[in-house]
Amino acid sequence: MPARTVNGDDAPLADKFLPHVKHIFSEVQDTTGNHQKNYTHLYKVHQEAAKHVERVKKGKRYIVKYVGENQFEDAFFNLVVKSLALKKGVKQADNIAKFVGGYVKHANEKASELKMEDDEDADDDTTASRFTASLLGHLLEGFEAKDKTVRYRVLQIITEMVAHLGELEYVALTAYVTRCSAPSSVDDYQKLHTALRARVNDRESSVRMQAIIALSRLVDSEDPDEIPDGELSGSDMILQAISGDASAEVRRAALLNTPVTEKTLPVILDRMRDVDPTVRKMVFANVLATNITQRVQTEEGEEEEVMGPTHPKAMKISERELIVQNGLGDREVGVRSVAAKLLSSWVDAVTPQGPVEIKQDESQQMELPAKTESGDVPLDKEVKKSKLQEGVLNVIGLFDLGGESEVPRDALLSIFETRPEIINELNFTEDEYWANATSESAFLARVFSDFCLKKNDLGRRDNMLPVVTAMAFHISTTYHALQDILASLRASNSDEAVFDVDAGLTDEERAKMEDDLTDKEFVMTEMLKLALDLDYADELGRRKMFALVRDLMQERTLPVTLLEPCLDLLRQLSNGESDLIRMVSETINDLRYAPDHEVDEPPPEDTSSDFDATPATVKPQRTAVFSNKQDLIAKTQEEADEIDLRCLHLCTGMLERVNGTLENHSTLDGVLKGLIIPSVRRTDMIFRLQGLTSLGLCCLISPRLAGDSYPFFKARFLEPTPISLKIRLAEIIFDIVMVNERELLATDANREELAELMLQGLGNDFGRGQGRDHEDGEAEAKKLQAVIAKGLAKLILAGMITDKNVRLKCFGARTSVNWFSLGPLSTFQLLLLVRHRRQPRSSAMFDVLFPMYSYSKSENQHNMRKVFIPTMENREHAAEEEPVPAAQIVSMFVDMTDPLKVLEVAGKDIDEDVHLDLAADIIKVILDGKTELSRESKKAMCQALPKLYLPEEADQSKLRGLRLLIHSLIKRRPVNDVSAKNAAAKFETAFCKKYEQLEGFSEAEYRQYGELKDLFDFLDDLIPLSGDEEDADLKPPKGKKRRSGSVVSVSTDGEMVSGATSRSSRSGQGKAKKPRFSQSDIESDEEDLRRAVTPPPRPARPKRAAALHPKAPQVVVISSDSDEDATPVPRRRSQSSRSSVPQVKEEAEEMDVIVDDILGGSVPGHDSIMDNSSADEDEVNDLVFPSGDD
Repeated sequence: MPARTVNGDDAPLADKFLPHVKHIFSEVQDTTGNHQKNYTHLYKVHQEAAKHVERVKKGKRYIVKYVGENQFEDAFFNLVVKSLALKKGVKQADNIAKFVGGYVKHANEKASELKMEDDEDADDDTTASRFTASLLGHLLEGFEAKDKTVRYRVLQIITEMVAHLGELEYVALTAYVTRCSAPSSVDDYQKLHTALRARVNDRESSVRMQAIIALSRLVDSEDPDEIPDGELSGSDMILQAISGDASAEVRRAALLNTPVTEKTLPVILDRMRDVDPTVRKMVFANVLATNITQRVQTEEGEEEEVMGPTHPKAMKISERELIVQNGLGDREVGVRSVAAKLLSSWVDAVTPQGPVEIKQDESQQMELPAKTESGDVPLDKEVKKSKLQEGVLNVIGLFDLGGESEVPRDALLSIFETRPEIINELNFTEDEYWANATSESAFLARVFSDFCLKKNDLGRRDNMLPVVTAMAFHISTTYHALQDILASLRASNSDEAVFDVDAGLTDEERAKMEDDLTDKEFVMTEMLKLALDLDYADELGRRKMFALVRDLMQERTLPVTLLEPCLDLLRQLSNGESDLIRMVSETINDLRYAPDHEVDEPPPEDTSSDFDATPATVKPQRTAVFSNKQDLIAKTQEEADEIDLRCLHLCTGMLERVNGTLENHSTLDGVLKGLIIPSVRRTDMIFRLQGLTSLGLCCLISPRLAGDSYPFFKARFLEPTPISLKIRLAEIIFDIVMVNERELLATDANREELAELMLQGLGNDFGRGQGRDHEDGEAEAKKLQAVIAKGLAKLILAGMITDKNVRLKCFGARTSVNWFSLGPLSTFQLLLLVRHRRQPRSSAMFDVLFPMYSYSKSENQHNMRKVFIPTMENREHAAEEEPVPAAQIVSMFVDMTDPLKVLEVAGKDIDEDVHLDLAADIIKVILDGKTELSRESKKAMCQALPKLYLPEEADQSKLRGLRLLIHSLIKRRPVNDVSAKNAAAKFETAFCKKYEQLEGFSEAEYRQYGELKDLFDFLDDLIPLSGDEEDADLKPPKGKKRRSGSVVSVSTDGEMVSGATSRSSRSGQGKAKKPRFSQSDIESDEEDLRRAVTPPPRPARPKRAAALHPKAPQVVVISSDSDEDATPVPRRRSQSSRSSVPQVKEEAEEMDVIVDDILGGSVPGHDSIMDNSSADEDEVNDLVFPSGDD
């Protein structure tokens, strides 16, 4: 390295290049446009300073002292340090941080170039490396700075440096960082890692954000063996910050700087439901969209695009559906827009010969990237489609079309919206298209029709879809192909095929044939749905389609899944409900009585059963339908049951599409008595389930039948039946009650009975009383709970069930959940407890129910207010491992009872006093020592007081009562928590400021108001808290030391009041409880006491009689050492009371006498050094002070 030796005088050397460094910093702080020029300028100054070295002898050898570099570094660091005190958002400091990071990169790049030119110099110790290590070492010292601004700026510079150093080789980076401080037992590179991990948990969000960004640059070089036990790695901390950090900007920074891998993708997708819309948008636009493809370098040195981690074929089906569901279903328009653009890019990504080379995937599973190279839909070569159409079909193949989800349809509609050119490429009129139709192509045609109807583009739909006659032909052709597959499967299962090896099918052939059968069923379903939207102005086509559908429904081999689409089409083509019911009834008779067999006459209907009675009272004998099986043409019992089950499905589908009454359709009576009732009586679960469904649907169109069957359904619900049957019974009960409220819920007793029935089912299920007795499993049990919760929510919102009419009786013996045995619970209380049990389905119901119910009208808000306190009390008894925080429940009730959120309805006034009543309820329960609320609950309630809404106008009596309660809370029984006490004081300040007419509060005056009599009775009957009832910070129960000379107080009748039971000693107000001598002496004694012992003027204390205790004379207790045991108070309050007496009209000596007289009847603060045990004090009092009057 070129160098020259200079003397030790460094001052002229510093003056040589220091002005240049200052000039550069003055330029770069204003704009980033001149940074590149100043990189070069500063590097020249740096190299010039590096030439000044000094050889120093150390022992027997000489070492090089980099005098010039040290001077340059000191000048550089001093200027950088000046920017550390500038707060976040200052442009100059941001520019300097960027310049420092950029210069570090520039200097190291220049050093690498020089190293490559000079092959002989293999030393990694360069000027740039020494500068980088020294800079990092200085900055690491600022990680623990107390000033948050310094920590932020230090992390910002580190982030800029690491971002540029990350572009260099890891070996070089390690060489830089290992010189950041003096050698130690721990590697200095690990020190940087450890320091960054510590700053991830910094209390300032801006510091955490910079630490996350810097740490993300180093996670690739992280050594798991060097991470201490019990600590998270850097990557895990970043993932934790993505989902758990309270700051949205930190979550955004972590999201953008997290590499997308199989491990991180679920965490990233979880942010699609983030509370911050910007985070949700970034998931789609900055993460999922930018990682669809990746450019990699091949062995030949060329770049090519490969499938990225967020390519639609690299993700699982569940992940793709989650992206569509959350993206297109977001409440923000901006999020839906970027999600739609993402789906549009999927079309290009999966289009053959597109940006990504896609191969044929034989498995078509596309679950794991390693096994899924492509998801192309196999298309017949004769079918000519455009590239865009093929790409759309491939996108459809990414989803599960066989489920009930609407995700594939929503995704395709979104693609049509964002890519209108795709619509122009579609054409469904060619016969080849339908002859070779697949699930994807049939689904595409059906959704295209829905899109045209949505856009009211009927002309395009009619031009692109086949006519009715052609569609009927295609449906018939598809059905014949489906029958051929069914015939092949039946032939392979026959007895001949079992013994004939050549006649059977291999497992692979059978699996392929079953897949083809499923595909044909789906294609035919989509064709029938598409036929609903066709133009039936052509009478010839309408007749052909009508005849085809009737023939299909009479086919015994028609899959059951096709019955509902056929019924929908038949309903549209029929002349009305009567015509539909007649045709379906005829079809049922044709199926059951086998018209293709030779029979003289159909079997007679069984008319012995009397259905006028309640179904539960019908005799259990079998009807002729099942007892006379010989009349049926089916050869075996199994075939007969299969036909009956098909008829039940037909009957159920027909009843779901009928709106008339049962009495107007006489043909239904035969179906009811001949098919539905016998099915309900059967022991086979599948028949009972389907029969109950049909019977429940009949009840919806027949009030008479509903009244007769309602007791039957309730009785079956209480029986120990499988949960799957209970679910159906619960659905039936709720449906018929909603439709027939007037007949079934005529009285309050009926409403209470229904609520008790369902809440018992809810409780038993939640306690797993049913799930353990049957094999239905926990999933079915939770589904039953969700059904009951949804039904109760509907009844509550409709006003059919009100809280005043419903009480849940004790049934704790039937469940293992403790809080069900607490006694009668109201509907709301039980639902609230279940809502907070973290059951996803039920919680989702209640998340909608309670706000909607509360905001509908003021009366409902008062109902919610009334169950608030009981719900909090029941929460204390809930046997939960992780109970819901009290603050969460309190916050929910405060929000739901906010009168500002009630919907305005014409003609109805909004009661704005709800929060005033809620405040009164909260203060009363805190004052009442009988309650069993925990300290956490009381604290949460107090903290909620300042959040309550105070109306401009309110009832004066209600305001006076609340003012009295607030005064009692603060003066008589304050909460022993700093934050809660401050919240109560804040609420008092806001209340007094809001209602200035209450200024000059006087308890004596308020006692004259008759409407406050009950409230005063409540306050006078308050039981003083004992030491065991107080929190730990109040034990032993001694008052705070306010003055040096304490006396034992005497009550009105001369009875001694022990400090253990004194409310004043606990209040911490420095004022003892004043006895109530007589009505005439109240005001004078009150004034004297206030002037004597209270430094600032305060409202008068309540003047109620204290608890009776043994009578005691005035005993002076001299104490000076009890401060160690008493609660710490300000020094000025621990002096003698007489020292704080203001100079007023009387002389000081006379005032002392008055104070002594007054204090003689007040409650002391337990300042005696002998007050170590309240039990000992009581024993001494009993011995020394005899009871009786003075």
